[in-house]
Amino acid sequence: DKRSSIWSWKGLKALTHTRNQRFSCCFTLLVHSVECLPPFFNEGCLVVHWKQRGGDQITCPVRVSDGVAKFEEQLTFSCSVYGSRSGPHHSAKYEAKHFLLYASVHDAPELDLGKHRIDLTRLLPLTLEELMEEKSFGNWSTSFRLSGKARGAVLNVTFGYKVIDDSNSSSADAPCWNGNVPEIPASQQNR
Repeated sequence: DKRSSIWSWKGLKALTHTRNQRFSCCFTLLVHSVECLPPFFNEGCLVVHWKQRGGDQITCPVRVSDGVAKFEEQLTFSCSVYGSRSGPHHSAKYEAKHFLLYASVHDAPELDLGKHRIDLTRLLPLTLEELMEEKSFGNWSTSFRLSGKARGAVLNVTFGYKVIDDSNSSSADAPCWNGNVPEIPASQQNR
């Protein structure tokens, strides 16, 4: 009796052909500021949360003055990213890495100021070749609108990524680079 098996040679060949490639990546979040806060927030303290499956990273509390909270604090997260060439025109298709980004009042975390869900793999280059070569790091600055009692305020951040060479690193959880997010030419930003 001949039963078909998923372990047949054809099945294995198909699996290896579509197999994902693994990259060790360090993602950064440089929190610049929250601006245009209503007077209600003056003299209060804000924190910014960067939440992923592995845990919650939080900035130090920053006091609001004249509607502005200036952070200039960087948070980092290292992980493995899987990508394949299965996108349109052999472009890269990455396994999503979802993060939650939000600001909260330090002494009143229950006060909802709005949450933003972000897939950080959207920062990565359009092809795996670029990720392995000239675009192995990059950054992207953007702003998010707050809501609730902070309606009209904006959270200003810069996201960054860097591919970590596995031969120099014992694991994907190794520390990222120190200092600021590496700069890339303006022509390659905000893609």
